[in-house]
Amino acid sequence: QVRQAQETFARIVPDLANIRQTLKEKSEVTERRLSRAVGAEAAALSETADRQRSLAAQCAFLQAWAMYYQAWLGGKRDTARAAEPLFAELLGAESPTPLPDDISVDLRANEPVARAILGMALCKSQSSSTATALAWMALLEDEHAFAALREEAPAWKLSILLDQGDFVQVRTLLDELHLAQRELPLTWLRLIMVHALESASTNRIAAELARQMVFELAARGEFDQILDLATRYGVEAMGESGFALQFVRGVLDYQKARAAHSGDDPTVDAAQMALFESADRSLADALKQDDASKFPTAAPSCR
Repeated sequence: QVRQAQETFARIVPDLANIRQTLKEKSEVTERRLSRAVGAEAAALSETADRQRSLAAQCAFLQAWAMYYQAWLGGKRDTARAAEPLFAELLGAESPTPLPDDISVDLRANEPVARAILGMALCKSQSSSTATALAWMALLEDEHAFAALREEAPAWKLSILLDQGDFVQVRTLLDELHLAQRELPLTWLRLIMVHALESASTNRIAAELARQMVFELAARGEFDQILDLATRYGVEAMGESGFALQFVRGVLDYQKARAAHSGDDPTVDAAQMALFESADRSLADALKQDDASKFPTAAPSCR
């Protein structure tokens, strides 16, 4: 799927650039004709010019985002840097390399402008630095910013920090969200946990975050999520103790036993019996964990 996406972006980015250039040239011709026109012709040309400018802006928007994702998927810093002047154009900036302070506060309430700010922030995370990217993200946290993106801003900040492997700042941001009593959506928790699990073996704070996310998911009863991630990354990466981990370990052991013994009658095979006994021990250990009482809904499933 990643390869397919990369091939698609490689194909459409040049196409979008050509279409955008054609639209700009047509718009310039229309503008020249409009400067000489009067009456009904002027009204018709004005409408045509507005439509051409709108289409060119839409094309620039698509091209800029396609280039960002092309850079993100391929780790191409130059491609992200090349997308920035397009986002700057969409922001109405006079310079192709604007600073966050150059962007009008009033314009941030406009959805296309807000999404262009987000695009600039994400490009800066690839081409410049985390600090620069977060400075752009701060524009979307303003009370005047487009509401839907203002709500999503913490998720995009998490995404930037996780991409950079900055788990210290991730933990700080999570603490701030908890203090603000902001409940994290499930998709955010999973995003954090996947990045943390992929770095847990080499990063102590990532390992701690992975264990924290296990507890968060378990507290919400999302044992299927924990089970899925344990299947992908191994339960060992998630920690050593706690009801959730022992419960998931028992479920994985039970699935392994069931796969070995496909029938419904009791097995007499010693190897298969050993697998069921291992599952039995893990599930029994889960119920003995100190935090088992915190999961009254999951405990009966474990029994």
